[in-house]
Amino acid sequence: KTNIRMIIAIVVTYNPDYDLLTKQHDALASQADGFVYVDNNSQEQDFISEIKDEKTEIIQNDLNLGLAKAQNQGIALARQKGADFVILFDQDSVPPAGFIAGLQMCYLEQSKSHQVGLVGPAIRNMLKGNHENELGAAFKGISIKSVLVGNATEVSYCIASGSLIPMHVLEDVGGMEEKLFIDGLDLEWCLRARSKGYKIYQTRNTYLEHCLGDGTSRRIMSHSPIREYYIMRNAVWMIKRGYIPFGYRLRKLCLSIGRLLQSITAFSGKYIKADLKGIIDGIKL
Repeated sequence: KTNIRMIIAIVVTYNPDYDLLTKQHDALASQADGFVYVDNNSQEQDFISEIKDEKTEIIQNDLNLGLAKAQNQGIALARQKGADFVILFDQDSVPPAGFIAGLQMCYLEQSKSHQVGLVGPAIRNMLKGNHENELGAAFKGISIKSVLVGNATEVSYCIASGSLIPMHVLEDVGGMEEKLFIDGLDLEWCLRARSKGYKIYQTRNTYLEHCLGDGTSRRIMSHSPIREYYIMRNAVWMIKRGYIPFGYRLRKLCLSIGRLLQSITAFSGKYIKADLKGIIDGIKL
């Protein structure tokens, strides 16, 4: 399936920066065939009327249903509208000109000989302030090796924002795992797709500037206790999944033990409680 007829951009919002969201919408207006915004009950919703146009559908949730549920809502509506591809975006990701065309180029070339599950852009980490880290991630045992992203580089996973996904792959692999709520969604989906024989690519045909780091640090107190809870809970959940590579599950087990020990040695009651609750709920999940 190599034809690309309709691509719909799906953006999940939760108390977004209005200026960034407007820049994103303007940047994509001439690239995407349509938009689906899913708002997870933002406090201020004035921005919704500002981005509403003939190409845009908006789903407004009465509660914060989580990133995974919201993405699945957007995917379902895009399917109803006849999209054969979706492209996922965070609310603060502003793509450059020709962004979608660059992803399309990679997909069309690789799909001639491979089952392509997803194509993502090279990522420029704005927290580091340079372009030297346009690297992808490849699993090797318990290690995650960095690979330089070229025109079409196979990786183990990449972040969801800016990722082009064929609708037929979503129908085969399934949508985002709603039990995870927020942390680890993109990684879990990519590994699930890979377990079904699909390849995950990143391409340097285009790039996305992104502030990586929130929630990914192994250090406690680099984020809130509630985020610590989700990191721990979702790690335990992933350890139980048979389609996750054994080396990665072993890695998550070691890191989770390390997180708990960090919380204990730092005498941080809030984080110890978050970690323990995360472990218990992850076992139950």
